[in-house]
Amino acid sequence: MDDVLLELRDSHEIHQRNFEEHQRTTNAALQSLEAILVQLTKNRS
Repeated sequence: MDDVLLELRDSHEIHQRNFEEHQRTTNAALQSLEAILVQLTKNRS
């Protein structure tokens, strides 16, 4: 039973790190898109 709990904890930690990395990547992409939209908006004015 202890082995199963350790495996679950390890798996959870890995998933948590992956989620955090995906969140950072998504946020960076959104910031880039925002900067592009700002430039496009300025260029049309």
